[in-house]
Amino acid sequence: MVAFQLLKARGMSSAAKVVFTGGPCGGKSTALSMVSRRLGLLGYRTYRVPEAATILINAGVSWGELDSRDKLMQAQIQLMKLQIQLEDGFVKMAEQMDEKAVVLCDRGLMDGRAFMDEELWEDMMHAMEMDSDELKDGRYDAVIHLVSAAIGAEEFYTTANNQARTEGIKQAADSDRAIRSAWTGAPNHIIIPNPSQAHGGFDRKIKLALSEVFTVLGMPGPRKRRYFILDSPQNFKPPADLKV
Repeated sequence: MVAFQLLKARGMSSAAKVVFTGGPCGGKSTALSMVSRRLGLLGYRTYRVPEAATILINAGVSWGELDSRDKLMQAQIQLMKLQIQLEDGFVKMAEQMDEKAVVLCDRGLMDGRAFMDEELWEDMMHAMEMDSDELKDGRYDAVIHLVSAAIGAEEFYTTANNQARTEGIKQAADSDRAIRSAWTGAPNHIIIPNPSQAHGGFDRKIKLALSEVFTVLGMPGPRKRRYFILDSPQNFKPPADLKV
């Protein structure tokens, strides 16, 4: 993993680029907000690339009406072009600023592979003169996959908080697995499961995602704070692992 300070030395972009992906109702929006806020407090300028598919859906595109392979491929090509333009635009804007910057992407280019068959994907790669391995290996510093609530936290799965989300629980689980498969082999492909309520639940999941971003940037993870109520401060002996 490459810390920000080493990016320029290696001839890489001065702005780290991290993808947040996963199946529906995985916590992407919450994680993106939390990571953006925490990095801002630590002196990073953060840029959030919106999900291109949601932009198109909210603007009137209906994927269900694409009733032929040619229509679907043309739509996927336009989707990928829009996503590339958004990502590259934010990266260029970040690079203009003489400060530490992180570009946070709501989904990445390989997500599209999960929503079409292998033949159609390869035809699209050929038409766009692109290569799947290059998209996975050289475009992003990390890919953080937040597992859908449909896998391991079924009681919390909902479509109520996203107008563009219509998947039932089985479809959401299948989508999550397909997206995970599409990114398999990518460097720093990090899977964040759904911890049980006994192990912190959703809050724990978001903290794990934040910790992984810190690691990618070469930063120490979020610190744990412990508080003590002392009856007699002068006789207090802190635990061996506690720095006072």
